[in-house]
Amino acid sequence: MKKHLLGASATLALALVSGVVPTAAACDPATHALQYLLSKQMADGSIDGNVNETADFVLGAASDGIDPKTLKSAGAKTPFDFFAADLVGPQKSLADANVLGKLVQAVVSGHLDPHSFGGRNLVDSLLHGTTPGGAPKPYYNASTGVFLDDLSGGQNQGFTQANAILGLAAAADPTLTVPAKAVTELKSLQGGTGATKGGWPAFGFFDTNTTSMALMALAASGNGPATNASIYSDALSFIQGLQDPASGGFRSTAAFGASSSDPQSDGLVIQALAAAGENPTAPKWSNPKGNAVSDMLTYQDPASGGFGFSHSQAADAFTTSGTVTGLRRAAFPVTGTYIAGSAVPAAGCPPPAGAVQAVTSTPPGLPAAGHPAGSRPGTSPMGLLSASTVLLVSTALLMLGLGAAVGHRRRARR
Repeated sequence: MKKHLLGASATLALALVSGVVPTAAACDPATHALQYLLSKQMADGSIDGNVNETADFVLGAASDGIDPKTLKSAGAKTPFDFFAADLVGPQKSLADANVLGKLVQAVVSGHLDPHSFGGRNLVDSLLHGTTPGGAPKPYYNASTGVFLDDLSGGQNQGFTQANAILGLAAAADPTLTVPAKAVTELKSLQGGTGATKGGWPAFGFFDTNTTSMALMALAASGNGPATNASIYSDALSFIQGLQDPASGGFRSTAAFGASSSDPQSDGLVIQALAAAGENPTAPKWSNPKGNAVSDMLTYQDPASGGFGFSHSQAADAFTTSGTVTGLRRAAFPVTGTYIAGSAVPAAGCPPPAGAVQAVTSTPPGLPAAGHPAGSRPGTSPMGLLSASTVLLVSTALLMLGLGAAVGHRRRARR
């Protein structure tokens, strides 16, 4: 497998330098990842029957210029069919504010109305509703500013708080704005001293993933670096402290010792840097081995387009579903700027037909009618690397097999 990856990587590096795009070897990474996910889509329209995983599939497609409503399974079901069926069935998407907030983001990026989806006003529910069942719990506590993190018993509060805020910011409803207390609560979770200063925790460990989510939520709610300089400075310093010297990518946490980078951490860090106005390939965020962008690509299987969580693991749908937004440097919430009907190419891996989301400093809200395409950034065949990073990418792509990433309660965190 390693030999196969090395050969494909060398071909891709040559293509980047020469500008020639050979068949298959130079597949656009984000589009190729979506092709892999389409091959893994279940008959009900979902990825692995998981709400958050399927929402990431939708957000990734929208960031790649693909209309998520074209993501149809062999059973002709889209992710939105899966979401709607869940709302009248198992209601997993209503389990807590983490999942509900992510669902709102996915619905908005699909150019659908979260105020009327599946027979529910999802936005109003997030602020004023309660969980279904015999012992209902409010999704939001207006007295404390805390959103409900029920699935993890409060251990994943940073992720939950961030996803709920991002859901409200995505909906851009002037009557249901992000509460100031919710933002204050998110800020209060940031580490203030020692090695954890600047980071946000999940399951007892301060990590880059939760910290990245928190920064995106703050930026989306109008609390960017200009008005929260110390929060961002401390957070970016924390993230920088977890850069892997062996790859230039980013580790999840220091709690597991000398663990290596992983594509999930790379992707979320890229998104957070975009939200903070930083360039993830700038010298500040690179080392002699590369950066988050170049490192992330070393985890992609050139044959299938899927991503494995470590260099020794096969590609899987869960890992891959969270990579596309990172590859596109699209901070949450994703606006979904694409041509209606734009679908994932069936074969040949050409660049996406629609528009790739540009970084925005304001909450997107529901798009206007017609969904006009924006301009695609960059001219690289890969759609995400500048000429100054080509050599870094070609070097990092040849450095496969470095270390094994350590899993960090990944499925519960999304």
